[in-house]
Amino acid sequence: MFFTNGDDERLQRAWAHENGLREDTPLADILLAQIEANRTEVFYNLDPIRFDSAFLKRLPGHVKRTIAWRAAPGNPTCPAMISLYRTSRPSVLGMKAWEFVLPSSSRLTILNWMLTLAVATVT
Repeated sequence: MFFTNGDDERLQRAWAHENGLREDTPLADILLAQIEANRTEVFYNLDPIRFDSAFLKRLPGHVKRTIAWRAAPGNPTCPAMISLYRTSRPSVLGMKAWEFVLPSSSRLTILNWMLTLAVATVT
């Protein structure tokens, strides 16, 4: 299990420095390097707008499931590339698979979701 915030520049730059990446490496490339280094099988995307279909197409082959949090109305980001959407808004329908969850700002809760889903979806 590896958890990071792909849009936390300070955290991402520290990881990049510790792992020998150039100082000007884009944040998306740092996240991809983390996914590769940890052989991630489940990518839980809390920002499917920032990490969109262009990013998802770059995921390495060992990523078996992509799960996205989606609460905003509108067209979902590349629904064919997402295994499961999680939402706190039942009105966000039209996705191929979704699960209703209560919203929470707790990152511990998010980590618990990830652990549960990783165990349940990767066999």
